[in-house]
Amino acid sequence: MVFRASKAFRLQVEMSKKVVVAPLDLGRVRVVGGLDVAYVGDMGFGVAVAVERGSGRIIDVSVVAAVVEIPYIPGLLAFREAPLMISALKLLIERGAEPGVVMVNGHGLPHPRRLGIASHVGVALDIPTIGVARRRLYGVVRRLSDDLAELVVDGEVVGYVIGRGRRELYISVGHRVEPRQALELARELLRPGDRYPLPIQYADAISKSVARCARGEAKGKGH
Repeated sequence: MVFRASKAFRLQVEMSKKVVVAPLDLGRVRVVGGLDVAYVGDMGFGVAVAVERGSGRIIDVSVVAAVVEIPYIPGLLAFREAPLMISALKLLIERGAEPGVVMVNGHGLPHPRRLGIASHVGVALDIPTIGVARRRLYGVVRRLSDDLAELVVDGEVVGYVIGRGRRELYISVGHRVEPRQALELARELLRPGDRYPLPIQYADAISKSVARCARGEAKGKGH
């Protein structure tokens, strides 16, 4: 399969026109999803986690695996990882654990074409999504206090940065949510000492565990 970056750029521009920044009724959100991907060689493992908002407990987890042929290209991460995330999330939904909003390990609107992986997943499935990332990809950081900053793209606040230095987290609008709501939910689900809000914390840990097991099995077969 030949991956054409120029075609992917054009598709992002078209999809970005469908992104909606609008209030989400957080009072009706009982389940929050988390999506992440880990790799062993060219094999990708997509993980979707459904977390009960009040208790923080895991309701359900789904894992999918597939060979990933698309290389990592900055700004085009969604074409590499979104198919695995979407497949894993669809499994959760089929089993009755549909989240009211989904946190995606990656950016949303703070992206050169305003379509990071969180927005890509949100538009593809028409679901509310929030981007959660540890490093800045795009946009201007405008500090409000020692541990809070606005993330601005084209003069518009599209997210927030919480924490400082190595503990920074970039929380952004993916689709069908407002920046302040994304921040509120991320803070609510971020436990002291954790690197991510719970849905991503769980998804990240599970994806890494699955990858370690797969790596161990591959080594075992090699002996």
